[in-house]
Amino acid sequence: MQRKKPAWVSRPGAISPAQGARFALKKTDEIVRDPAAVKAARLGAHRFAIACTGLLLFMIVVGAMVTTTRAGDTNPGWSWRFWEWFASWWQAHGGRAWEDGHRMIGTVIGFFGIGLALTLWKAEKGKPRRWLGVLALTLICVQGILGGLRVLVVSDADV
Repeated sequence: MQRKKPAWVSRPGAISPAQGARFALKKTDEIVRDPAAVKAARLGAHRFAIACTGLLLFMIVVGAMVTTTRAGDTNPGWSWRFWEWFASWWQAHGGRAWEDGHRMIGTVIGFFGIGLALTLWKAEKGKPRRWLGVLALTLICVQGILGGLRVLVVSDADV
């Protein structure tokens, strides 16, 4: 005697109670993503990308202020402990505040880049767009390394 299947298995597109609201179960037992969950994930990834873009534009403005006020190299040190930058920024005055602020924004952009890569990876299953998040994170890391090397190699401690 064959067992009767639960109602959610026999209805295509119905949501499995064991899987929650994110996935739906087809007759072939193939798990597919719920369209509403996909739309919400893509909207969240889009909003996160816009926030990253806004933060990046803000960093460009602060970088322009560093150049305009000739504040580059006012802090020739480069600490590997980024939380020290936040402490030194509160005590900084003038050009050093701009330069330390630029470094702090870069750190925050790095964390946002990690979040964007993870968000796109989860939201865009099987899509090439998920690799754009990885590419963005890679480029953010390269830019951060170039900035750090510029401070360590080119900066003069006597400035």
